[in-house]
Amino acid sequence: MNHLSEPIKDPVAGAPCPQGPLPSKSANHYQTIFKVSGQAVVVFRLGRDHAIGPIIEANDIACELSGFGRDELIGMDPARLVEPGTDFTGELEKLLARGRLITEEVVVLRDGRHVPIEIIAHAIEFADEPAVMVICRDVSKRREVESALHQSEERFRCIFDQAPVGMALADADGQLLLVNRALLDMLGHGLGTLLWMSIPAITYEPDREAQQAQYGRLCRGEIPSFNQELRFIRHDGGPIWVRLTCSAVYGNSGMLANVIAVIENISQQKAAQEALAAEHELAELERRRLRAVLDILPVGVIIAGADGKLIEVNQAAHAIWECPDAFYNWPEEHERYFRAWTPGTNQRLTAEEFGLMRALRSGESFEGVELEIETQDGRRKQILAYAVPIRDQAGRIMGAVAVHIDISQRREFLEKMRELNETLEQRVLERTAVAEQRATQLRALAFELTRAEQRERRRIAQMLHDHHQQLLVAAKLSLSMLHRRVQKPELRPIFQRIVELLDQSIDGLRSLTVELSPTILHDAGLAAALEWLARHKKTKYNLDVEVELDHDAEPPSEEIGIFVFQAVRELLFNIVKHAQVSEAKITLEPENDDFIRITVSDKGVGFDPKKVSARGGNEGFGLFSLRERVEMIGGHVVIDSTPGEGTRVAMIVPRTSSHDQAPCVVPGLEATIQNLSEGKGRTRVLLVDDHEILREGMVALLHEYPDMEVIGEASDGILAIEMARHTQPDVVIMDVAMPRLDGIEATRRIKAMDPSVQIIGLSMYGEENMADTMRSAGASAYLPKGCPADLLIATIRRCAPSQASA
Repeated sequence: MNHLSEPIKDPVAGAPCPQGPLPSKSANHYQTIFKVSGQAVVVFRLGRDHAIGPIIEANDIACELSGFGRDELIGMDPARLVEPGTDFTGELEKLLARGRLITEEVVVLRDGRHVPIEIIAHAIEFADEPAVMVICRDVSKRREVESALHQSEERFRCIFDQAPVGMALADADGQLLLVNRALLDMLGHGLGTLLWMSIPAITYEPDREAQQAQYGRLCRGEIPSFNQELRFIRHDGGPIWVRLTCSAVYGNSGMLANVIAVIENISQQKAAQEALAAEHELAELERRRLRAVLDILPVGVIIAGADGKLIEVNQAAHAIWECPDAFYNWPEEHERYFRAWTPGTNQRLTAEEFGLMRALRSGESFEGVELEIETQDGRRKQILAYAVPIRDQAGRIMGAVAVHIDISQRREFLEKMRELNETLEQRVLERTAVAEQRATQLRALAFELTRAEQRERRRIAQMLHDHHQQLLVAAKLSLSMLHRRVQKPELRPIFQRIVELLDQSIDGLRSLTVELSPTILHDAGLAAALEWLARHKKTKYNLDVEVELDHDAEPPSEEIGIFVFQAVRELLFNIVKHAQVSEAKITLEPENDDFIRITVSDKGVGFDPKKVSARGGNEGFGLFSLRERVEMIGGHVVIDSTPGEGTRVAMIVPRTSSHDQAPCVVPGLEATIQNLSEGKGRTRVLLVDDHEILREGMVALLHEYPDMEVIGEASDGILAIEMARHTQPDVVIMDVAMPRLDGIEATRRIKAMDPSVQIIGLSMYGEENMADTMRSAGASAYLPKGCPADLLIATIRRCAPSQASA
């Protein structure tokens, strides 16, 4: 029970009541008090020993408060109105003995509710009897308010302590009075340390003046609150970005009581803002770079956003369309400014039919669409239009880019080039016909030379056989007759010596006759002649020659047989002279229906084929001459030799000597020929360029170098492939940009046809990607036109097969 004892006052007049028995008053007097009082009033009987008796009177408010009727309250024991176990009457008796009683009790109402009641008790006389008058006031509302205030305080404390942001309570000077855990963690200080500090003390010095200015305005009542972004100082001395929000708290008197501060850590936000600002700056830099790159491009570039609006248009695009003010109003201004047609039609393209919009709508790429456009002044142009969508990492279309290339001048140029090319092609065809005619004549001349040589050999052999040998035989006979007639013994040795000399002369002439023109070659054919040649080399040089002959390879042409026989005889003589062995081998076999293969091999000292002399000197064994003669009749020579491992020479020659046989590589022959370029001494160069003047200049340049030989010229890629197949060059100097077939594709096809051919790309383009493209196609080197002549010559020499294998 909460109570307060103080001097008793009259409940009406407020004057102190005397101690001891109260003056007697009439019941009517107290009835008036009951009626005019705004509080519940109950009167208890008071015994002589101050014992509290039953209720003897109660006003209407008391009845309303308790829920009991007046008749029910009169005579009710006071214990009935309080909670069980409460000594209400005993407390009243003790306190009334000392004066007026002010206390609170919990009263049990009729409906069972427990209601807190404030009680003021006085000792009075009621109807001339001692009594106690109790004035009651329901304080449940006040209790609820007090409870709410207590709960509000608890909630504030909970929010303050558990807030995820820093919070502090400070005085007018900024001295910290109360701080929460979040602020301690944020600044790294202990509670004892931080409460000795002030808001200015934890503010970073460069930001302190601005903070104090705002704080002063707040405390002077000029502003109700303020918000600042500034830096606080952590325990380790480093700054931390915070957002400080301060609000004034005023007391009942209207004076400033405290300042509550909310501190939010915004370091990450600041870092993000700085990073975002840096990204914006970088993006702006990239945009300026993109603009610079776009403006130097020779082609028109147009970039649109996802909504179709144009966001970038370079200078070349402005120059192509000649409507600079209309681009950024596209597609709304399309009908007015952008007139375009597909060539050959009169159907004008709508904005949606442009490649840029189609790429945006469908996500497809459009490459090399030819369009005809009309500028504002009525001029017609031809352009090539390209368009591709721009996608983000998720594949969503974020925009599109279009590239427009003005090909009007190129179309005119190509038309002129086409006319020129037709003229050049005609000239090439004429030159090709002349070259083929000359090749046929050379082949016929080669066979004619072979026949003439053979005729001369047979004439000399016939002359030796029919005249000189007969004369020697006749002389021998005459000498024999004379020997029989002369009987002087001293002359017999002389006669015998003369006979021996005549026999040697006859044998020598007979052998010379056979070697000049063996009769067996004309009578029995090549195979029989080769077997005779093997026996002859055994007899004359003690060289064992193994012969493997396929009689299906017997050439029907006597000229071919004679040519092969002479070549094999020369190769066997080389073995005798240089190989330092006593064994050799000859094979004769069909190569295909039109060619035969003759191979002469040994296991001697061998040699380096790259060092075969172009003049057929001692170091070259005459192989260069043999190669040229074989090629003149439409064949090829393959030389396979390694020092210390022997030599193998294969001749692939035609079966017949038909004069109209084309001087070209036999189909299927490439698989059997390993290197047709080795040992020629001079580098065979094929020039491929569509500019005749350039070709003539390069021909003149290469003619200055004795180790260079220009074997042909071609004006485009198709002719280059054909000439490479016919001439089999060592090195091809290939232009990149040519009509009909460019140098890249021509390089790829020539390398596929003959990997041994070395190709040097030559172009007006100097870009590295063009060089990479040519190299990926198979070129060995790439040079720009206009490079120093010494560099071109050095590159040809480096790419020549003799250098590449060195």
